[in-house]
Amino acid sequence: MAVGIKGDKMQAVATKKRKNRKIKSAVKNVIGSVSKKTLAKKKIVPKVTAVKNETVKTQAPKHYIIVDHPHNGEVITTDYYTFRLGASPCDRVEIRLNGKEWQSCRNSIGYWWFDWFNFAPGTYKLKARAINATNNTKISKEIKFKVKHNK
Repeated sequence: MAVGIKGDKMQAVATKKRKNRKIKSAVKNVIGSVSKKTLAKKKIVPKVTAVKNETVKTQAPKHYIIVDHPHNGEVITTDYYTFRLGASPCDRVEIRLNGKEWQSCRNSIGYWWFDWFNFAPGTYKLKARAINATNNTKISKEIKFKVKHNK
């Protein structure tokens, strides 16, 4: 009889491990190519719910935009720079520097990018916005950074 109880416990542990693997896999699918570190830093956490029959339901963050690079307070010392942005699925992403006009970004490998060159030394303020198919717009927090050319 003791063997049966031990076997039941082992089976329960194995079932729990399978369930945890399914949940981790579902979270990975929801997050996509946005790094876990970035999501944790920005406090964006997908909600994952396991139901009785072990089907996993996931709910991604609704609508978000994150400036991955540059970081707040970063000093850029090159003659060119590429901004990297993370966003929920959307139709377009745009950036704005120092309150001037919005400029379109390009989408590639799960991120949005903006190639920046011919810029002057100084302090800059960057905002980004993500616009989805129904014209819902989400604007990022303002990022402040500096440019110092090493010449």
